[in-house]
Amino acid sequence: MLTAILIGGYIIWQHQISAFKNFTEHGEEIANILSKDIVYGVYTENQAAIAQSLQSLEDNKDIAYILVYNKWGQAITQKNQFNLNKLPLLTDNDIKLGHALTNEYIDPKGKHYINIIAPVYVRAGMPGNNLEQDFTTSNPNPDKPEVIGYIQLGISQSSIYKNSKLFILETLMIAPITIILGIFLTLWQTRRITQPIKKLVSATHEIANGNFGKEFTVCSETDEIVELAHSFNKMSQELV
Repeated sequence: MLTAILIGGYIIWQHQISAFKNFTEHGEEIANILSKDIVYGVYTENQAAIAQSLQSLEDNKDIAYILVYNKWGQAITQKNQFNLNKLPLLTDNDIKLGHALTNEYIDPKGKHYINIIAPVYVRAGMPGNNLEQDFTTSNPNPDKPEVIGYIQLGISQSSIYKNSKLFILETLMIAPITIILGIFLTLWQTRRITQPIKKLVSATHEIANGNFGKEFTVCSETDEIVELAHSFNKMSQELV
């Protein structure tokens, strides 16, 4: 019973870790894709272009907030889809190009969010409404990528908790059946082992009472028990 509880607890713990990892990786993937799609809007601080880039996220019910910053860390666009009283600040802008920084944000109400920050950068050769020409002209070293802003996403962990609760409920429903089945298999296996021994004891009592020639028959797949039955029967026949 204790083993079943420990195994069940471990499975639930691993499920939560896996769910959190999947949500985080999915959020980082969204942030990295968006950081490439929103380059022109951030570079020109064009609200219409930024809004068009963010439009694809409107149907995502897990995204609580989106903030877009310029290269100085000033918010130029924000969408507070969960109406949070307070949004996290951009505290760390030392992020490698092509990577996302992930941490956890807890709002004043105690709700948890996966906070993801990805740099928005531009380099020579990137398409987008004369973006390449403007960047090449204004940058003395156009071959080197330049960070022009940041995109920040907040992924709600509510779905993780809901999925975990559902998984726990399903586990609790299956656990009693598994335990009962385990008990049944244990009893069945125990009976297979003890039944030949009981027959041997019974045959021994018969010989002790003078009933020589008593044969000990077993139906067992265990070689040791079959060999024991054969030796016992041979001894019993020799006593006749």
